[in-house]
Amino acid sequence: MTDQQTPTPEIKPLVPPAEVLPVPEVPTVKREAAIEKPAVKEIPPIEAEKATLPPPPPAPVPVVPSAPAVPPKDEVTRRVEKMMEEDLGDLFWKMTPAARQVFKARGEETARKIRVLLDSAKVRAKDILKLIKNWLRLIPGVNRFFLEQEAKIKTDRIMNLRK
Repeated sequence: MTDQQTPTPEIKPLVPPAEVLPVPEVPTVKREAAIEKPAVKEIPPIEAEKATLPPPPPAPVPVVPSAPAVPPKDEVTRRVEKMMEEDLGDLFWKMTPAARQVFKARGEETARKIRVLLDSAKVRAKDILKLIKNWLRLIPGVNRFFLEQEAKIKTDRIMNLRK
């Protein structure tokens, strides 16, 4: 191999040195002096909050679910309810307020269903007994035998209304 050096080309600047312009100096400005606070009228704190906050939206009206349309209770329905609530006062007052409310509502619903059954041409004691048992099962800690006995007694008394 031969030791020959290849010549490197000469790099010429694109801009001639005489035409290079000097960089002008930029004056510096103090930041504190540049920010001026506008004159603000003194407003008491409460009025300032009211002035800066948008007015609150109107309060939403709570939607109360309407109770289902319940026809006024007739004499037979009142008597059925009276028979259903007999001998249950102590158990009712031992319940929690929420359980009492549910028990009462279901009792009224059961009484209305029994009233419909009593108005039918053929009254089946088995259907009334089933309704009363389901209602009495809402009592917490009720004995199964007590439940059967009370349901039968109440069914017999209600069936006597029919006669």
